[in-house]
Amino acid sequence: MNVIRQITDAVESVKGVKLLDVDPGEATNRTVVTFVGEPDDVVEAAFRAVGKAAQLIDMRQHHGAAPAHRCDRCAAHCACQRNNP
Repeated sequence: MNVIRQITDAVESVKGVKLLDVDPGEATNRTVVTFVGEPDDVVEAAFRAVGKAAQLIDMRQHHGAAPAHRCDRCAAHCACQRNNP
């Protein structure tokens, strides 16, 4: 969990980004990190998270059901709020 914590710390280091959830998929070695913020801030947080993962995760030590990737997907979903008159 120390590696996951360091990755989520990288996400939280971006001002304006809020970490919502961390779901460590222990059986598959896949962790889903959910966070929100303004688009540019979210992109920066994702960039920092992937960079930290690349720094910390040694794929030669990989065990689990999922294929060996440090980051196999980084999806962004836009939830825009509109003010209707």
